[in-house]
Amino acid sequence: MITTLKVLLVSLSLGLNIAFCTIWAFREMSDAEPSPEKAETGCCPGVSCPLHRQLLTQESQWEQIAPAVQRFQKDCDRVCRRVSDARTRLFDLLEADAVNVAALREQQKIIVDGQTEIQNRLIDLLILEKKILTPEQQGDLFRLLRRESACAGGCSSLGGDGRECGGEAHDLPHSPSNEISERP
Repeated sequence: MITTLKVLLVSLSLGLNIAFCTIWAFREMSDAEPSPEKAETGCCPGVSCPLHRQLLTQESQWEQIAPAVQRFQKDCDRVCRRVSDARTRLFDLLEADAVNVAALREQQKIIVDGQTEIQNRLIDLLILEKKILTPEQQGDLFRLLRRESACAGGCSSLGGDGRECGGEAHDLPHSPSNEISERP
């Protein structure tokens, strides 16, 4: 039973890491300062999210996307806190002398439900963005997300190309500058 619980915890942790990496990427990209190249060229005025500036999102597109991104970040923060608390309780229960399997399963359900909620919210956001972005922008966005999510769990195991994560910079084919850089 302990082996099964260890495998379960590793699986849950991997799933959470992927979800948190995706949330982090959206948050990090929306909080960063504009690059000097973009500021000089006047690219994408009014678009505060570096990811969307990199996609060459127009201000009119960003006005439609921004409220959904902000809502996504706020909702995910709430869910992440709930999942983090459940994860802490789960480890506390595992650490106890007498393991309460029913209580473990309850915390497990909270974690899995949180992961599912984040995934659903992300899918909803991406569907909205797909309706607003051009086909070229969509392709760039999905290439970036594939690369970032592959690196969260090990490139080759999640559909990446097997290279070491962060090994080399990856440019979006339609991006005018080299803004996608290595991630630690």
